[in-house]
Amino acid sequence: MLNIFHKGDISTKLNAFLVLPIFTLLFFAFIAIFDKYKKLEETQDVLHYSLVVKDLSVLIHSLQTERGLSAGAFSAKNNDYQLQLAKQRKITTDTYSKITHVFTTPPSYLSQKRY
Repeated sequence: MLNIFHKGDISTKLNAFLVLPIFTLLFFAFIAIFDKYKKLEETQDVLHYSLVVKDLSVLIHSLQTERGLSAGAFSAKNNDYQLQLAKQRKITTDTYSKITHVFTTPPSYLSQKRY
């Protein structure tokens, strides 16, 4: 390899000194781009998690409200809580139907292989 530099002409030497840094630059650029792409994927996953958590939080709040009204209806001697409980059950059912896709379809990040 060193004989090329001693016996070669000037164009061979210049090509060697230009090609090597270009390949090195391309290698590190590829590594940087790949790293940014992985971070983008992780950010998209976190965004999806946050949307799921938000929807589940609304459902949990609705279930807790229904639980409180059920306890009130059970302990009350009259039917004061029955109308409120019926309305809350409808709200809870509607809330659950909005997020059933979370439970029925797997998220996109689970179906892809990560390396």
